[in-house]
Amino acid sequence: MSTKKSVLLTDRTVEIMQASTSQRDPDAAIAWSNQINRAVIINDWLFQSSLPDLSAEEWQVILNTYAGTIGSVEHPPYRVASDLMDDLGLIDVDDHPNADLVRRLHYMSQSQQFAILVFAERFWSGDWGDLGWDGIYRQIINS
Repeated sequence: MSTKKSVLLTDRTVEIMQASTSQRDPDAAIAWSNQINRAVIINDWLFQSSLPDLSAEEWQVILNTYAGTIGSVEHPPYRVASDLMDDLGLIDVDDHPNADLVRRLHYMSQSQQFAILVFAERFWSGDWGDLGWDGIYRQIINS
């Protein structure tokens, strides 16, 4: 099933899409739908393949930090450890009640931190009813 939508693309998005279109053929048209669908599929693949293994308690700390936040992934570089520190107004990592988590997050790759933020967005966008953590987690990673 496909749905026709109207979208507004930024100049940077158009530049990226043009870079992915044949430069050898001056008549080559950008396949807009293909490029957008491809970007979304790649975005989801990156999320799925980069999501770090965290405990339910660690997810709770992270999700509380991003309480209600949607739209945080479009502003790289990602600094999840710093966000946890800022959330509590802390400067010294040893003062954080989850200092070990903050340290682990600090050394995670940008793709792992991206995946964490996508997970948080999907969590705060959802209506989870009575699923419980395991059900919510499975629903998010399979959506």
